[in-house]
Amino acid sequence: MRAAALGARYLKATYPAAYIASFAAAGFQELRRRTVMVASTDLSVPQLPLPGSLRVREIRPDEVEQVGILLQRAYTGGPDFIHPDVAGWRSEVRAIQEGYFGPFIPESSYVVEHSLDRYYMAGALLTHLERGVPRIRHMAVAPSFRHVGLGQYLAVKAMRRLRELGYTTVLLNVTLGIPAVNLYHRLGFIEAGPTYIEAERMLTR
Repeated sequence: MRAAALGARYLKATYPAAYIASFAAAGFQELRRRTVMVASTDLSVPQLPLPGSLRVREIRPDEVEQVGILLQRAYTGGPDFIHPDVAGWRSEVRAIQEGYFGPFIPESSYVVEHSLDRYYMAGALLTHLERGVPRIRHMAVAPSFRHVGLGQYLAVKAMRRLRELGYTTVLLNVTLGIPAVNLYHRLGFIEAGPTYIEAERMLTR
């Protein structure tokens, strides 16, 4: 009621799965189910080769625009499409690089270029520290570059680099039911926390 009085159109909530019935009764619509996964950076998974047209390198500070566009393209139509326009994705990339979520780790954050189009990224992976533990904040692959092993390549490269930097574990928050969950399991990730729900409710005026 207070949020509606202040002119808000939506109210968002994050809560443990045990409270689904209570929030549903209050009119909240579920957006996605998430959980925390953790893995050792000591990998035995081989690094598979990529097509010769793709080049992986560390991200640069001036690539907020391109990475924002990539995230929008990669997440469109799925449960992780949480920003309505590219401006929201640009803001999130900038916030990650500026340490809003925890210290950024540029040494283990990568972008993937295609030799014929270096503006529109083929993929990216961004990591930062969360309470002293590395977290993969985003691992995104453009739709036209899926199914060539790019996601696994990025994850293995980042995890091995984190190992070189002295970190023994890495974590991520994942939306349950998306194809990437199977990849994370192959890389040794296991669920390390409860399932939680992200939901929203439209407020009447």
